[in-house]
Amino acid sequence: MKVFTLEEANQLLPVISRELETLENIQYLFEKDYEEFQGMQLYLTEDDAEYWEEHFRVMEMQAEHCIHNILSFGVLFEDLEAAVIRFPAIFNGKEGFFRWTPDEPTVMSYLENSKETEECVSLIN
Repeated sequence: MKVFTLEEANQLLPVISRELETLENIQYLFEKDYEEFQGMQLYLTEDDAEYWEEHFRVMEMQAEHCIHNILSFGVLFEDLEAAVIRFPAIFNGKEGFFRWTPDEPTVMSYLENSKETEECVSLIN
């Protein structure tokens, strides 16, 4: 498992942000298109239904590709819906994770990993 320094984690944020933005756009379009599909589902020909199925399959593959790209860096999703990313790390000699969300400009917290609990430590003074 890759272990990140704080600098390495912060350097990846622009790339991860772009992938998350793409993933968010795919999700938005999927929901919009699915709502449209549901509204006309009863009236579709077999060919039209196959088109929509393929359309959704392609969107699913695009989303999976974004997720794969993000995970390929060695990070973990704490929460896919909220797009919380964890970077495995060692901080002050203790194993844990740098934690980042897209609304933060940089990694701002560290989760210390112990057997019983996780303690969140702010990296900002």
